[in-house]
Amino acid sequence: MDAALIFTAVLTLLICFFGLIGNALCLLVLLHKDMGNSSYVFLLQGLTVSDILLLTISTLRTFSNLHFVNIGNPHLQTFFFFWDWICTSGTKFYTVAISLERFFVITFPLVAHRVVTVKRSKLFALSVLVFVILLSCFSYLYSCCIDKGSFNIYVAIVLHFLPFTIVLILNVFIFIGIRNFRALRRSVKKPSENSEDESASIMLFAVVVVFGFCYSFEFIRRIMNYISPEYMTQWKHYDYPINHLADIFYVLNSSVNFLIYCLLGSTFRAVFLKIFRARFGWLREKFGEEKTENSVVSRSEASKVSQSSSSLAVSKECGLDEI
Repeated sequence: MDAALIFTAVLTLLICFFGLIGNALCLLVLLHKDMGNSSYVFLLQGLTVSDILLLTISTLRTFSNLHFVNIGNPHLQTFFFFWDWICTSGTKFYTVAISLERFFVITFPLVAHRVVTVKRSKLFALSVLVFVILLSCFSYLYSCCIDKGSFNIYVAIVLHFLPFTIVLILNVFIFIGIRNFRALRRSVKKPSENSEDESASIMLFAVVVVFGFCYSFEFIRRIMNYISPEYMTQWKHYDYPINHLADIFYVLNSSVNFLIYCLLGSTFRAVFLKIFRARFGWLREKFGEEKTENSVVSRSEASKVSQSSSSLAVSKECGLDEI
């Protein structure tokens, strides 16, 4: 087996393993009541579930490439087709939805304050899920009944060009909006006002930037293949490393969100620490009690040694050691 293939497979499995743990922690925090009812929370919940499904199927595929498991059963192809499309399109279009939400909140803050309600936010997140399921059904019909020959072009447009382009354009406007917002805060000299909203905007902006970077490798491959149909064969020495990087960053995009939330999301970080202390506080109390008991015992033993030393010194002074 190719050494590069083994390296990519092992690295992919490691990323998937830690990514599944991170996404499970993300879901635990995002479902906590202290996260509130912000509009982006429901979108992040959908994105996290999509990432978990994507990392799971990526793990199965990697084991299949290493010949540990066999997922090529013809009876399971339809099931894996829908699983793949729902998680992949869910990851991408929930990211697009997050970009749209941040663009609207930053560009039209007064309108967003009035229009964006908890109920509408839930409906928006649910509508993305419905769109993803309907898109998966249509894609299955396209591959089977409409035009199987042009299905690769359809995939390139729907799953790569369209979401990547939308995210790229919205990112520019979000970046400009964040800069204008900071300049406005400096002009009115209110550094602490809306700090939570700004933290959420920067966190979500980072999520979208990482998405754009991680999928840029596959985006380049698709463009080159579209421009030159002979790209895969004539430029194989260039496509080979790009293909391996695309596979690695494909799963990495779904694995790093926990780190982004903890580093840049003040609310997420506070809720995570609260849950961690509540769940594992008994360990600190237990070890704290043991430490206290050990220190008490140590002080008691030190006191006894001190008393013995004092008695010995008195005995020497009184000449008792000569008896």
